[in-house]
Amino acid sequence: MNEMAKQLHVKAPSITTAVDELVEKGYVRRVQSKEDRRVVEMELTTKGEAIMKRAHEKVIKELAKKLEHVESKEYTAVHAAMVTLRKALQTSIDQ
Repeated sequence: MNEMAKQLHVKAPSITTAVDELVEKGYVRRVQSKEDRRVVEMELTTKGEAIMKRAHEKVIKELAKKLEHVESKEYTAVHAAMVTLRKALQTSIDQ
């Protein structure tokens, strides 16, 4: 929880409360780390994965609508920027 709070720039109790709600609603479950028993990890449940998939699809559809009228040259630039941003965010998550 502390690591997640640090990455999100919030206090640990806020994360704990949010995770408690997600667990209660069945979107995530807490899993004891196999490497370090003091560490508790979160993983999406099937219900959580379904919600994430629907949210992702909705974002993609909305983004596609917004980009419908963008010129081809500008679209290429936006796409390249988004690929760069995705890589940067993934690197940040992996660390």
